[in-house]
Amino acid sequence: REDYGFTGKEEDVEVGLTYFGKRFLSAPLGRWMNPDPLAVHSPADPKADLNLYAYVNGQALLAIDETGLFPTKDLATTASRWRAAFERKPVVDGKVYDRGGTTSGAAALRTLKAYGETTGRATSENPTGKTLWMSGATPKHPTAESERFVYTTKGGWIDMVHFMFYAGRARMHREAIEAGASPDPMENQISRGACIDAVSLARNRAVEEGRQQETLKDSPSSKFSYEDLPSDYFGADFGARYFDPKSSKSLAEQAEGYLKTLGATSPERAPNWSKMPSGDPMALPPPPERNETTKPMHTTE
Repeated sequence: REDYGFTGKEEDVEVGLTYFGKRFLSAPLGRWMNPDPLAVHSPADPKADLNLYAYVNGQALLAIDETGLFPTKDLATTASRWRAAFERKPVVDGKVYDRGGTTSGAAALRTLKAYGETTGRATSENPTGKTLWMSGATPKHPTAESERFVYTTKGGWIDMVHFMFYAGRARMHREAIEAGASPDPMENQISRGACIDAVSLARNRAVEEGRQQETLKDSPSSKFSYEDLPSDYFGADFGARYFDPKSSKSLAEQAEGYLKTLGATSPERAPNWSKMPSGDPMALPPPPERNETTKPMHTTE
């Protein structure tokens, strides 16, 4: 028996349900056992699913459920704290777990692409999948120590879960395009014809994946949270353009360096800091702001 199934979440064999952190899922029924805690707060939302117990709007083969978190004061961090957490190697269940932040060169490249994989297990030794590798409070995840939202003056709030996932996705797309192995034959032809560079193609493809993921989110009230697509874009830009596999710097150092180019600073400098809520975001109503573009909000530059 596999402890972790299709969704990468752990099965509770005693009750026959899969635990997602906030809700239990009955896999045989394809239904939640309790309603969407976010949608309950916004029943009038036109994007909300009328069935609060439905899993990914009945599209289990196309979508995966996310935690649907948005920036709150409790989840805010700094680029330096994120880097320190990413570099740390905690002992979990008597074993040293390498989060991959200290890797460099070819090892950093492998780590970055691993963070962009989508078929992994929630707490496997190989961190994989945006909604799998960092969505829960486990010591193996950097977010367990440093939280996930970094404020930047040029990029607004950056969700590091989105950032690292789409960084890995974009890097894999770039390599496929440059090797002429993209699943889209047109991309291969365009890249070889130099009409558009592989970096732009890879970045655009990753961002489009992010847009599709937002559309298919199981928590309708968290779709297109104002930081989601900008975080996808900046992560894709980091993975496709900024990250250098030949650099002597570690993956964590390069990620922090990129965030600094966006003006990474203390969360308190965000123009919306005073209005941001505190507490568990799953128990809070979603922010009224939506953003279906990659243009960041709450910037100061």
